[in-house]
Order: sequence, then structure tokens, then C-alpha cells
Amino acid sequence: MIRNLGVLVGCLPIAIYKVDEVFGPRKYWFILVARSFLGSTALYLNLMAYRFLPLAVASIIMSSVPSLVMIAARIYLKEPCGFIPSLAVMITVAGVLLSIRLPELLNEGGGAVTNPNYFVGLGCAFGCVIILSITIVSLRKMRDVHFSVVLVYFGVIGAIENGSLVYLLAEYSLPECGWDATLMMMVGVLGFFGHCFLVMAIQVEEAGIVSVMKSSTDIIISLILQIIFFDLSPDIYNLGGAALVVFSVSMIGFRKWLQNLPKDSSWKKNLKYFLL
Repeated sequence: MIRNLGVLVGCLPIAIYKVDEVFGPRKYWFILVARSFLGSTALYLNLMAYRFLPLAVASIIMSSVPSLVMIAARIYLKEPCGFIPSLAVMITVAGVLLSIRLPELLNEGGGAVTNPNYFVGLGCAFGCVIILSITIVSLRKMRDVHFSVVLVYFGVIGAIENGSLVYLLAEYSLPECGWDATLMMMVGVLGFFGHCFLVMAIQVEEAGIVSVMKSSTDIIISLILQIIFFDLSPDIYNLGGAALVVFSVSMIGFRKWLQNLPKDSSWKKNLKYFLL
């Protein structure tokens, strides 16, 4: 809820100053409301996934978003999806299955099987991936709507939704010390900047490419932060899954770079099969 309020407080003045219609074009009202509700739900599931799963595992599962985004963008937005992106999808899925310790899950004696919170975390993570893919494609669909309008809807609807969840499922209490209040304010401020940059990126670039860059960055940063702040060293499953996912998203990023080269580029001629 704090994150939604931070986005709302930051974007409302921008929308009032930059846009004539703060509520956006009438033809996008339904998409704006639906996207905001789904985005807030995805944010809640994302936080629950990080609560019940190790940081690296949750981040690697979240990194499978580009695969679903590319499929959805191909179907609904008619964005190109060739052989290399399809191959990257399969590699990403393999990386996710490895990162969640599938071999141990299939073994009745695996430690993860006896921990119900692990399965709750997996359910939240995969639910977040599906919903987040839908929201990214919908953002691309609304690329002619100012980013501040999109985020005003997200802030209002998200605050209402998450406030209701807090009222129904948890007890709300004010922070007991200044450090907790500072961290909550940082969540709001960083959430504001993060959402602004993400929406603007999706509006000017293909949805699949943006999700690829976001996912690859998430994996690297999450592995580092897990070691620094939680003193949790990634195991062989985490490292293997991360390597596969980073490799797949690197393929897509490299392909995008080739596509943007001039037609007479030697790189483009020598690696033409990479553009399939």
C-alpha cells in the first residue's frame, strides 16, 4: 500500500501539469482500470513470493516474464517472434525449473517438499509472472497514454486494493522506530521512480525487449543482495538456473542489437541466422 501511495503522490502533480485529461482518453478507461487492478495484484503476489522463497529463487522465476510477454505480444500486438526468441523461451523455462529445485521436488525425501511455505511462495511467484505479463502487454497497448495517467490509476486502485487486504488479512500498526518509517518511505520513493521508468520504457520499446532487460538485471542484483544482506549463498540449482536465464535473455538482447545495425553491417551479414 505504501508503494502505491508513493506512486500516486509522485505522479498526480505530473499528470495535472502535463495532461489535459487526468483520467485519460475514454477509450482506455477499462484497460487502465483493469491494468491497475492486475498490476496491484501482481505486486502483492511478488512481495509474498519474496517473503516465502529465497531471494534468488524468486527472482529467477520472475525472470521468466519475458517468455510469456513475447508470446502475448505476438498474439495481441503482432510484435515479431522468431526462432531465436522461441529458443530463448525454452531455455528460460529450463532455468526456472532448475532454480526451483525440481529434482528435489520430485524426490519424496527432498527438504523442500516438507515446507508448505515453499509451495505457497511458488504459487505466488508463478501467479505474479502470468499477471505481470498481461500488464506489460496492456501497457504497450496504451503507449499513447501519458505515463503519469497510467500510474495515477495504478496508485489509486492499488492503494484501495492493498488497503482492503491489510484490513481483512492483517493488523496495521504504525512503525515503532524511525528506521522502519524511513524504510517505508524509501519503498514509496523507489517504487515511484521504478514504475515511471518501467512504463516509459515499455511505451517506447517492444514489450519483450523491456521485460528481457528488466529480468536480467533483477537476477544479477538479487544474487548480490542475497549474499550481502541475508548471508545466503546461492546453491548449484540457483546458479545453474540463473546461468540459463541470463543466457537466454542475453540471446534476445544480442538479437535486438543486431536488428538495429545498418543493413550493410558485417556483423549483420555474418550473423544473419541469428535474426531468424
